[in-house]
Amino acid sequence: MDVDGVSNVRDIGGYINEDGLRIRQGMVYRSAKLDGVTEMGMYTLLYVMGINTDLDLREAKDSSRPLGEDVGYVNVACPWYSTGENGIWANETTKSEFAKAIKVFADEENYPIIFHCALGRDRTGTLALVLEGLLGLDVNTLIMEYELSVFSSQGTLGSSSYSGLRSNILGTYNYINNNYSGDRFSDRVASFLIEIGVTQAEIDSIRAIMLEEVA
Repeated sequence: MDVDGVSNVRDIGGYINEDGLRIRQGMVYRSAKLDGVTEMGMYTLLYVMGINTDLDLREAKDSSRPLGEDVGYVNVACPWYSTGENGIWANETTKSEFAKAIKVFADEENYPIIFHCALGRDRTGTLALVLEGLLGLDVNTLIMEYELSVFSSQGTLGSSSYSGLRSNILGTYNYINNNYSGDRFSDRVASFLIEIGVTQAEIDSIRAIMLEEVA
């Protein structure tokens, strides 16, 4: 999507899941940081996209609130990928922070939501993988949606190679798929989320809000 002053913006909706349901559009957007948004970009975010909640996944020292006081703001220092000291399984703090981010999507009053980190790729990509996995997308669609970041200026920044990035996100998928119980990946994501403190009621709420029948 074209938001002046903001890179790597897209609606995560429109995909059809394993049950033939569609992820609703106009509900959840992902992007790179909003700090450079222009007046025109602000108009798009507030009045075209109707953003009601800004979920900032950066550390507090890097966070900002460019959309103003009338837009809900949640700052969570979100972990990313599956390994290393910043991975979502690294320790109880990273698990707790990741759970806080997921819980934002369980409250219907928060929508429409935009979530972002600095580049809209690593922390944002990890949260998107888990959220979209919970909503029933298959692995090929999950990886394709992650790879769309390479079409943006912000999404290609940093020293990581493309193959390394793809390996990171696939590793996250495989960790959940191989270590949690359930018949399908969406069930295994739910098992992981329950382990880190998300309730079944919150999981059910996210699915009810975000999934719709295809007309």
